[in-house]
Parts: sequence; structure tokens; C-alpha cells
Amino acid sequence: MEEITGLLIWAAIWWVCGRWLAIRKGRWSSGVGWALFFFGPIALVFVLFMHKDPDGIARLRVETGKRKWCPFCHTDIPIQAVKCGNCGSDLTSESVTNRSEAIE
Repeated sequence: MEEITGLLIWAAIWWVCGRWLAIRKGRWSSGVGWALFFFGPIALVFVLFMHKDPDGIARLRVETGKRKWCPFCHTDIPIQAVKCGNCGSDLTSESVTNRSEAIE
């Protein structure tokens, strides 16, 4: 019984480390989680060599409330922004309201 407990603790440590790294790279998914749990150090090596996913990182920043989406070009921008740094659109409340009414 002690061996099983030790293996589960070992698997949990690999899973937590790999999850942290995968989230920072914007690559976290349930498939990565299961691979880390079952294959431990081998899966962690794969996570180490994964490229960063800019869209995944942007999605994570918006979901955590650190950034927001520009309604015009759909890129992530700082919460306090009144002008998009990517497309140059004015983000004041009346311009965004006019844009949403024009789309409908």
C-alpha cells in the first residue's frame, strides 16, 4: 500500500509541475494533464519543448481579468486602455456602443 501512495504522490508532483509550465506556455488542456499524470517525467520533457501559444496566453490573461479584448480587432489589450495599440481604435464607451449597434 505504501508503494501505491508513493507513486500517486510522485505522479501528483509531476502533474503540478507540468501543469504550471503548460499554463505559462498557453498549452494547458486535459490531454496534457492526463499525459503528465500517466507518463510523468517523459511528458514533462515534451511540455518543456512545446512552443508558446500566443492565443492561449492572451485567452488566459483575459479570463483572469488582467487584460480585455479589443472589440474591433480582437486582440488583448490592457484593462485601462482607451485606444487599442494594435488597430488604433477609440475604446471610449460611445464608440464601442456605436460599433456594436452597427454590427447588429
